[in-house]
Amino acid sequence: MEKGYGLALGGGAALGITHLGVIKYLQENHIEITHLSGTSAGSIAATALALGIELDDMIRYVRDLNWRKFTTLRFPRRGLISSEILMKRLEDLLGDRTFEDCQIPVAVVATDLRINQRVIITEGRVLPAVAASCAIPGIFTPVRHEKRLLCDGGLLENVPIRTIEQLGAENIIAVDLTSRVIAEKEPTNLFDIIIRAINILLLQSHQTTGSDHIVISPELSEFTPLDIHRVDELIEVGYTAANRILEPYLQKEINSDISEGSPSVSIGESINY
Repeated sequence: MEKGYGLALGGGAALGITHLGVIKYLQENHIEITHLSGTSAGSIAATALALGIELDDMIRYVRDLNWRKFTTLRFPRRGLISSEILMKRLEDLLGDRTFEDCQIPVAVVATDLRINQRVIITEGRVLPAVAASCAIPGIFTPVRHEKRLLCDGGLLENVPIRTIEQLGAENIIAVDLTSRVIAEKEPTNLFDIIIRAINILLLQSHQTTGSDHIVISPELSEFTPLDIHRVDELIEVGYTAANRILEPYLQKEINSDISEGSPSVSIGESINY
């Protein structure tokens, strides 16, 4: 795919691991990413990629995660888990760097709780921005960031397409993890109840995407947003979904090259742009 693409990564708690499968497919097929945006779990993958962190390191990081690493015996007033703990876990992957350190322009989406406004963060420290974007209301405490009280960006833009357009991307690949499948099992804990309730709200206000955008919607009916332990399966789901949606575009480009007399190549081989 000759032209570069903006990559907009949506929220979905542990389902965000799926983004790594999409990234793996993009890298294997030499699809250039020119801009990045991320909401909630998508902001972790987006900023890691923008900072130049290797995919293998991202995968090692999520394999080492479990929900116990976020728990504490102390319960803060504004959530079950302090966002300070969230930031410490994020620092294990992202370090304590700034947006100015990023190799690709990236925007993180959060929600201002006081004025019900979408907040796009593109400068300053990365850690508080990503923590704010991931701060699921009721689970993580809100994050104070530059005089704002911020929480999960998914409340106002779960698939950050508008944001990446504002960042300057013209050609966009978006990954939408919003589950449209009604879970048959009853929720078993408070985390599950809160996340399912938010998912219902997201479905009611689901954004329509532009016809020119490429939208990847992985098949996630067999997973829940709490499945942080199913790393390999979720990566495979993301990779498969990316292949299903993007392979026709790659094949069309290859056929075009052949018709113009360019050397024949197969998907997955190196193509010099």
